[in-house]
Amino acid sequence: MTLTDRHRPPRAQRGFTLIELLVVATLLVAVSFIAFSGYDGVVDDAKEQVVRAEMQEIAKAIKQFKQDTGYYPKQGPFGLDLSPYDGGIALSDLPPQAGASSAEQEAWFYSPANFWQLYECPKVTSANGHPEWLGCNGGGAQSWDPARGRGWRGPYLNRDSQSLVDLSSDLAPDGNGDPVETIGSTLVREVFGIADPFANDPVAVGNFDPHDNNLVDWRSVSRFCAGTDCEIVLGGIGGPFFAFDLDDPSAIRVVSMGANGDYGGVNATDPCRPGDKDDIVLCLD
Repeated sequence: MTLTDRHRPPRAQRGFTLIELLVVATLLVAVSFIAFSGYDGVVDDAKEQVVRAEMQEIAKAIKQFKQDTGYYPKQGPFGLDLSPYDGGIALSDLPPQAGASSAEQEAWFYSPANFWQLYECPKVTSANGHPEWLGCNGGGAQSWDPARGRGWRGPYLNRDSQSLVDLSSDLAPDGNGDPVETIGSTLVREVFGIADPFANDPVAVGNFDPHDNNLVDWRSVSRFCAGTDCEIVLGGIGGPFFAFDLDDPSAIRVVSMGANGDYGGVNATDPCRPGDKDDIVLCLD
């Protein structure tokens, strides 16, 4: 460097213009949007994989119940002892959540969202010619009998996954109807359900549900106390899984309403396929 260079004033540093800064900011926003969009897709895919894994577990539990007892849940001796059914489950042996009237108990028992018999050993009476050892009487006489290779040896589902859900009786055991329909239907309260991992808000239904005017909403009751004083309201934990057509081995299926929380109904062509693009269906066979 020469003496002249040493005394020359420093060259001004050129900065970004406002237009250039706006261009850079726009590019950063676009890249962030693409990144987060991709992340959302990954999260949705992960939740769907969890749903399918949980459906496999529910299907496995239903199959194990059939293998151990000779019947699918709610079928044969495990149906209600209430006309026109010919089962061995007395209304008096249902849990308090089933309600007081026979109509309430029937709707609760046969709700497709109800997995009660996979959690608790159902007491089966000897009425209607059903073998007494198939159920439970509070002792060991009707539990699993290794000599016969039959009996109830659950719980077939982890009790930690059990919560109580409110829905409409409009949803039939064969999959027709809607879990939030209110016209001409009745409320089915506190069904022993299983929630999928999608975060869905309860559905407002006016005065139909005296709990809180919502359907497809959840609550939990502590095992260490009784009554409604111990209820904990659970919000936004997903829609209930359903088990449809338990009386038809060729069509028995487990269904999730998917990320949108809306049930698409039965596929008219093939019940083992979803009724809409968001439902997820798993047939046992």
